[in-house]
Formats: sequence, structure tokens, C-alpha cells
Amino acid sequence: MSNCEIIFNGSLQDRTGCLGAYIEIQPGDTLLDVHVQAINRFPVLRGLTYSIASESDFMHQNDLVREGQKIHFMPPFAGG
Repeated sequence: MSNCEIIFNGSLQDRTGCLGAYIEIQPGDTLLDVHVQAINRFPVLRGLTYSIASESDFMHQNDLVREGQKIHFMPPFAGG
């Protein structure tokens, strides 16, 4: 059994009530698989806007997820 870690950043910590969670993954799982598990575990995510990144790169739904990977769920942000 392998896991990846999802980490909620900023206001997503308040909305989900936690800093993050471990999600079980299988070989060949994609971000979409992890995202579906995260939404099932934290239904409040359904109505929120956020980006998903890992290792400072934004991720796409078809990106493969590997064991031990840290995946950040980030609320919208502004910068200058």
C-alpha cells in the first residue's frame, strides 16, 4: 500500500478543518484519482476554487502521482 500526502494551504485549512491528509494510491494513479479521493473525504472542496501543485509546479488531472509525493491544494492568491 502506497500513500501520497495532500496538504491544504491558507484558507483551505480553515475550510477543511485540517492541515492535510494521506491518500492511498495504486501504481498508475493520476492526480484525478487523488482529487476524487480528496473530495470524497473533504466534501467542502466541491464548492471551492483552488489550484493543485507539487514541487513548485502546477499539476494537471492526468499527471501520475508517485509514492510519498506531497500535493498542495492552494486557494486563489494575488501577487505583484
